[in-house]
Formats: sequence, structure tokens, C-alpha cells
Amino acid sequence: MKPLILMDCTVIEQPDIRYLQRAFYTDSITRAGGLPLLLPPLPSKEDTLEALSLARGILLTGSPDLDPSLYGQERHEKTKLMHRRREKFVLELAQLAYEQDAPLLAICGGFQTLPVALGGMLIQHIPDSVENALGHFAVKQEVPYHDVEIDRDSMLFTIIGKSPLRTNSFHHQALENVPAALKITAHAADGVIEAYEDTQKRFCLGVQWHPERMVGDKEHEALFSAFVDAARSNR
Repeated sequence: MKPLILMDCTVIEQPDIRYLQRAFYTDSITRAGGLPLLLPPLPSKEDTLEALSLARGILLTGSPDLDPSLYGQERHEKTKLMHRRREKFVLELAQLAYEQDAPLLAICGGFQTLPVALGGMLIQHIPDSVENALGHFAVKQEVPYHDVEIDRDSMLFTIIGKSPLRTNSFHHQALENVPAALKITAHAADGVIEAYEDTQKRFCLGVQWHPERMVGDKEHEALFSAFVDAARSNR
């Protein structure tokens, strides 16, 4: 059977509340052999735990910014907060999935969410904090690309099979303080953290870029294949 992969949703009000997600994510899961299912914010921890009991894997997707009060900072003028309903839920989902050792893939905003859920901190705006920063976010709708150096002693390198790796980039924030359990496995040339993993979990891996948008690129598609394979073996 194909493994069921749950993923969080964007929450918008226009004026009624709607739950949305980009097809890039669902298409990447289906190409890798999984069954994607959008998971809206649930009303209780018990409901989230029940949803986790039905799933074989969790995908934490890209998002607006987390409230910096979560990691003890005042809000930067460039910080664009995600919907409160999504924020509360996705932090809980990330922590519970991690604690339950559910196969977990975290992308961009999701990549930042898991460390914060575990007590980490973020850089709120890269140009203000990183010397000689690369262009990590789009200017005038042009998507930037840059290389990331991947630790050869990592699950990510085993999956990707090469370093450096050319990636896209859609983020103005970055990881600053990473919980000890998460091993940093990739950096950009300016020092920005681009990937982590937890080697004590069956599959817990995060990337700062958007592999789901690199359609047709075998290295990025391999990441989804590895994730779905891990979910398939999760009984």
C-alpha cells in the first residue's frame, strides 16, 4: 500500500477561513509513491495525536514567519507572521511528530518550525545579521539560486549523492541556534544553515530550500523518494 503523508496547510481569511496548499508538494509526494493528504489545524492535541497514528509520514511545508516572541525576540519590520491558527497547530504537529519518531521532512518555513518547536532560535532577516550574505530571497520576482555544501558524513549526502548542490532559495530568515539533537549537515557559502537531520530518528531531515519546485531534478526528487520509502517502512 502507498504510505499516507500528512502535510500542513496555509491558512487565509478572505473573509472566511480557508485551508490551501500548493500542488508542488502533493505532486512531489505522488511522484515518489506516496498518498498526500492536507491536514488542517486541529482543535486539540488529542486530535493531532490521532491524525499522527493514521499517517506514515509528516511533511512540514513552507510558510510565513513564526512569531519571534516564541524565541525571545522583538518582531523585525521584515517579519511577516503566519496565521495564528496555523502557527499554534504546526508547532504542536512538529513537536509531536518528532517525539513519536514519525518520518518527517521539513521544507523552508517547516525547516525553521521544527527547531523553534524544540527550543531553537532564528535570524529574523538575513541581510541584517549575515556578513556578505547571498541573495536568499526573491527580488523583483526573480528566484535566486545558489550552491550548498553538504556534509559527506550525512544521510542527506547519501540521498543526494553530490556536493555542492545547486538549490533555489525563498527565505529571508535562517536558523541561528539549533537544538543539539539536530545535526547541521549543509551550509551556503555565507554560512547560512541549509540542512539538518536527527540521526537518532528513523527519518528526520530538513532543508531550507524548496526541492518540490525543482521538478525533473533527480537529486531533489531523490529526497522525496527517500522520505516516502521511510514512511512506507513505518508500521
